[in-house]
Order: sequence, then C-alpha cells, then structure tokens
Amino acid sequence: MPFLESWNHLVPISYYRGNGGVKFVDVFDPAEQAKLEAGVKYTATKAAKHSENVIGFCWTDLGAWPLQNMAKKHWVDYIRSLPETAPGQVAYQQFLSNWEGDATDAQARDQAFLKLIAREYFRVVGTAQRKYAPDHLVFGDRFDFNTADTNVITEMLPWVDAIAIQPPFWAPFPKKKLDEIHQLTGKPIILCDFAIRFKDPGKDVTNWKQAEDSVAAGQQYTDYVKAALATNYILGVFWCNPVDTPKGFNKAGVKQGFFGDGMTERAGLHQAGERTQCLPKVADASIT
Repeated sequence: MPFLESWNHLVPISYYRGNGGVKFVDVFDPAEQAKLEAGVKYTATKAAKHSENVIGFCWTDLGAWPLQNMAKKHWVDYIRSLPETAPGQVAYQQFLSNWEGDATDAQARDQAFLKLIAREYFRVVGTAQRKYAPDHLVFGDRFDFNTADTNVITEMLPWVDAIAIQPPFWAPFPKKKLDEIHQLTGKPIILCDFAIRFKDPGKDVTNWKQAEDSVAAGQQYTDYVKAALATNYILGVFWCNPVDTPKGFNKAGVKQGFFGDGMTERAGLHQAGERTQCLPKVADASIT
C-alpha cells in the first residue's frame, strides 16, 4: 500500500509528548545541523527500500511551534537560555541589535525571532530532504489548527510540495478554515491524520466530540470525505489508527481504530470505507 514516511524524533517538539518530553535544539549550531541532516538521510535511506510505495515525507507532527502552546514552552525561550557563546545565543543577540520593532512589544519581538528559527530549521531539513529523496513529495511538518503559526508555515513553503493538516476529529468538514490555509500557502492540502470518534468504552476518545456509535460515525465520515474531495485542493484523507493500538509515550489507554483488535469490523465503518472509494477531484490542485 502507498504510504507517507513520517517521524517525530529529529527534534522531539510534538506537544503531546507532555511538558517533560518536549525538547528543542540549537538550530543555529553546525553540529546540530549535521545531526538533523543525518536524521533525514537515515529516514530517506530506509524509505528507499520501499520507494515504489512511498508517496512522500512528513516531518514533525504537531510541533510546539507557537509561542503559546500546550507544552507551555517554546523555541525562542530555549535559544534565549543558551550560554553566551552558543551559536543560537549569538544569533539571538545579533537579531536584537538589528530589531527595529517596538522595544516594549516582547510578543512581536519573539514572534520575529521565531520566524528566523523556523527559516533555519526548514532550510536545513528541507535541503537534506531534497538531497536524499529528490524524487518524492515533501509535505513538511504536520500541523493542526492550533499549531499552524502563520510565520512558521510561511517559512516552510519553499521546501514543501503540499501542506499536511490534522483537523479536529469530528464532523462537519471544516471548509472555511482549510480554505484559509490553502489561500495562505497556495499549496494543496492532505488531511494526514483524521477520524470521526464515537462512543466506545475503554478507548482514548475523551478529547473529541463523539458520535453516538460507529454507524453514525461512518455516515459522518462518508459526508466528510465527499466534502473534502469536492474541493480543488484536498489531495486525500487519512484515517487515524487503522486498528486499535495502545496509547503512546507509556500512557494508559487504547487508541480507537477504524477496525477493532484483530481487524474485527466495526458496524458502519467498513461500509463507510466502501462508500468513499472514489477518485479525488483534485485536477486543479497542482503540485509544484
């Protein structure tokens, strides 16, 4: 089956890792840049074994990019805390000396420096991605609506072919918000992680608006996918968790899948999958 190659270990900033699990690096340090390139090379080399099935590459999932985020820490604070001789601290002090904004507006200052961090990060990772996997699509970092910082996404655009978005796990199709992202980026969008969650005892679905049961979820999913493919920019929709799996990062619970344990069917969902097996209408969503 075709698939996207993705990872969360180059820089562990996915906000769901929890406060103690989110860690940043000095992206201005040549030594750290070499590690990033080596990580991209490793993943691209591994994926090359299945090259005929690899659609493309995604990078960090739901990174703690915004200055206000669920991890309660951000990249600017990390760089600002480095020793005075660290490359990142040197870059930050140089930025401050050239900063022409309002000296009392710390938010604007930090947002401007976050933009420079993103520019350096995507330059390093994007260059390596094109070098080691030149014949594959690049979707870049995976964002949800809360992590899609405008300045960060803008800095990523030169290095990606399309945008990977994880929308909320409920219906209806959020066309207005996705239209805004498409207009901002000028790129096609793939819904890289999505599901309709429904009431299912013992499953990790408490953070989502839940459909009454799997049959209702299947109908909502059908309507959602049809609405997505009716646009001229949605490339496709991925269901989060094909099969029930344990919750990650050593947390208790079971993540709800499209199928139950052992590929057992869930009433209504299997039929929904059959109903949505149609070619996407994305003739105008050209990838450049």
